[in-house]
Amino acid sequence: EVALALLQNVAYSSEGVASILRNGGVPAVLAAMRAHAPTAAVQRVGLGVLWNLCDSDDHWAAFLLEGPSLVAVLLGTLQLHRSEPRIEESCIDMLWDFSSTGDGQAHILSAGGVPPILAAMRAAAVPDEGSPPDLDLQKKALSMLWNLTISAQGISTLVRHDGVAVVLLVMRAHREVHEVQQNALGVLRNISDASEGQRGLLRARGLRLLLETLETHSKCDEILELCL
Repeated sequence: EVALALLQNVAYSSEGVASILRNGGVPAVLAAMRAHAPTAAVQRVGLGVLWNLCDSDDHWAAFLLEGPSLVAVLLGTLQLHRSEPRIEESCIDMLWDFSSTGDGQAHILSAGGVPPILAAMRAAAVPDEGSPPDLDLQKKALSMLWNLTISAQGISTLVRHDGVAVVLLVMRAHREVHEVQQNALGVLRNISDASEGQRGLLRARGLRLLLETLETHSKCDEILELCL
């Protein structure tokens, strides 16, 4: 934990980031997180190191080189520490960042990433009494699913794991939040390109909600474009 905290501090500077990446820091951080998977403090600091590295354009080469390991560690941490909002949100942030590339999308799908992402979204849509809704998590998670459903594999995986129902649940929980609605509609628009996705949308009885969203956000060009 102390060693990771030191790396996190070093990674606040561009020179520190470059040095960590150049000296194989990413696999070392992942190995430490893997070895101490149940320890929340280690996971928090490890995620902090990785997140600081994201500020560098050079991080992609190292991240993509460790793609399968990176995704596996993030998904494992997400599943083990569901009661830790800070850890959960950091994992979703990192996976979202990774999903912006084709390789990243493939790694997330092949690692079985959709079910734990959906589980986090489902839990965040119905927070414990007194807990505020985690809008940032939902926005990032929906944006990630939008990326993942570019491919036929992503569409099939989302539908198979009842992801349409989760997307609709989040839309209902945040009807007035423009970015949530836009990202959710992006996911539904992608899956509607496939017959499997169309059946999933109809099975989840999503058409009424789509019409309600169209009416609520009738002055928003981005939402109108996705709905029509």
